[in-house]
Amino acid sequence: ASHVRLRAILEERDTISGISLSSRERSNLASLLAIKLPQDADEILGQHLDWLQSPDEKRRFEFIMPALSADKSERDSFFASLHMVENRAIESWVVEALGYLHHPQRIAETRDYIGEGLALMEEIQVTGDIFFPARWITQILQNHNSAEAADIVRTFLAERPNYNAQLRLKILQAADPIFRAETLHNLAVKD
Repeated sequence: ASHVRLRAILEERDTISGISLSSRERSNLASLLAIKLPQDADEILGQHLDWLQSPDEKRRFEFIMPALSADKSERDSFFASLHMVENRAIESWVVEALGYLHHPQRIAETRDYIGEGLALMEEIQVTGDIFFPARWITQILQNHNSAEAADIVRTFLAERPNYNAQLRLKILQAADPIFRAETLHNLAVKD
């Protein structure tokens, strides 16, 4: 369906026969439309926030909204706010927001976050749930496939020969697709 039709469905001006969206599905749709239609992002997000009934859902959506902003400086501020442990308290919200922050459509603008994200890994291991470091770095790296992204990860690890072995492994696992993409690109260039 086109973005126009999806927006009409979100705003209940259109329906898909036999399908009714849950509140969470509508939030996901609003989030993706905000990324796909940056010129309308503020309006889409504001309308959806007003539509939400549950205080918990409203809080969750308010938390991730800056990650969906069309304004890069707002997204930068949001990512910077994650340096503070209290802003990482609800890890599932952080993981979701990171996924939107690193959406494929914005990948060129999020390369700057890789180094910062890596630098926070040790603190995240200390302050977060046992699974949080892997989820954190996977969300940051999963849509990257550039040589620059591979270099950032390689340099980070090379500069820290005594880095925590568990965290090193988590980073290498999350970066594996980036390294593979780089290898394939280099093979294609040689041919």
